[in-house]
Amino acid sequence: MTAINQSYIITCTHIISSLVATIQSRSGSANVRAAVACLVTTSSIPLSLPWPQKWGVLGPGKSRASALYKKQERYRGILTQRTWHLMSPRSLRIAILDCDTPVPNVYSERGLYSDIFAALLRDAASTSTELSELKLEFSKYDSVLGQFPSLEEFPGLNGVIITGSGRFIYSRAPKAETWIMEQSRKSEKTEPVLNISTAASAYDDAPWITSLEEFCRRIYTSYPSIKIFGSCFGHQLLCHVLFSPPGKNVVCRDPKGWELGVHPTTLSSAFISNFGPVTSNPLHADQLRLQFVHADHVDLPGLPGGFHSIGSSQHCSLQGVWKKGRVLTYQGHAEFDRCVNGETVKVFGKAVWDQTFMEESLKAVDGEDDSIWAAQVMLRFFMEEETEERKCIGRRFELGG
Repeated sequence: MTAINQSYIITCTHIISSLVATIQSRSGSANVRAAVACLVTTSSIPLSLPWPQKWGVLGPGKSRASALYKKQERYRGILTQRTWHLMSPRSLRIAILDCDTPVPNVYSERGLYSDIFAALLRDAASTSTELSELKLEFSKYDSVLGQFPSLEEFPGLNGVIITGSGRFIYSRAPKAETWIMEQSRKSEKTEPVLNISTAASAYDDAPWITSLEEFCRRIYTSYPSIKIFGSCFGHQLLCHVLFSPPGKNVVCRDPKGWELGVHPTTLSSAFISNFGPVTSNPLHADQLRLQFVHADHVDLPGLPGGFHSIGSSQHCSLQGVWKKGRVLTYQGHAEFDRCVNGETVKVFGKAVWDQTFMEESLKAVDGEDDSIWAAQVMLRFFMEEETEERKCIGRRFELGG
């Protein structure tokens, strides 16, 4: 018997014995993953063995071995952060930054956009076999009032969500400076009041938007473990922060006008290869149907390395961007259903559209969408890790196969 084979047998025996001991004391896949993590960092036996693809101990679903490691790569005291994540209890802490208040009928029934997002993500997790045991914890902040997670909260955060913000911001007071969260903390809800004088676009220089830009820039540059998601206005603001050259803004008014209602986005090959086909749209599994209500768009001829377009529609050539483990954006609204968008269109229409255009828009709103699938993608994004390796203390080991 060769020394390599002998080492392989000894190592396998050591792993199996430790796993059996752990499972005898406690049951559950989380304990199995914890046992493996413990072995990697505490074992006195050198780990040098092929890693069969049939071993599914690192996580649910198909084997993660080939996805986590390149063949015959040697690691010296390095374990990827992704592996540690899969070995840990699966939970997410997400901060949601409200950038607007829903229109009155939506607000009275569903609450703030942060409430709507939280409900959507919980529904998405509960309807997925892969995500059903995921523990979700949300915290809400009013970015218009300059409220953001504190530095002390950063280490515990997995992700940040930047919500949409209408062309006309709703306030719960006559002056926009005093508007949003104060009343929402009270037991009774105060009806929002339309403040037409306050526009909300990523290219505006309003103090709250500038502060939000600085917050996003700081998270992206200094806290790579915190993922950032943006919806509609959030998508545009993140693209402005990440891609706008000095003195120019990549966000502008769309010359095609408004994109309203349910529309399909043809997903890019890179996005599909990572997140899979749209299972809720089996006849067109490469198309993601979402609700839309926007008149600004991101005008960007290309993306920097590591970033991918999620796809395009007939109306909008860049429907979102994705960078693995760092940034995900949707131009559409996964958090909107036909009720939320219908009420939004009705109120916006009274302010800026004629009756015929509004009626056509309401018809477009009344369609099937893939919001649950899009929300499940969000959760999987918040769980994935950046492509760069994260060093941690551990033994030298080699994985092959």
